[in-house]
Amino acid sequence: MAKQKGNTIQELDVGQMVRRSMLKQRLTHAMMARKLKRHQSTVKHMIYNSSIQTYLVWELSLALNHNFFADLAQQLDAATDG
Repeated sequence: MAKQKGNTIQELDVGQMVRRSMLKQRLTHAMMARKLKRHQSTVKHMIYNSSIQTYLVWELSLALNHNFFADLAQQLDAATDG
């Protein structure tokens, strides 16, 4: 469950979710960069942030064929007791 502190949410790390999915699919930063048509350093910077802009989460979901919004919704349900 995510813990809220002020206006931030601890333990909610979208970048970590993306990295886990990449690891599971055995995708490198270079492979992701090609899929996203972005520079490798841009992709590294993107996925090592705990917070990622919505349109980037959308692009990452498509590139990895994984619905990160569903994962986030599940965490929100758990945090708000459904």
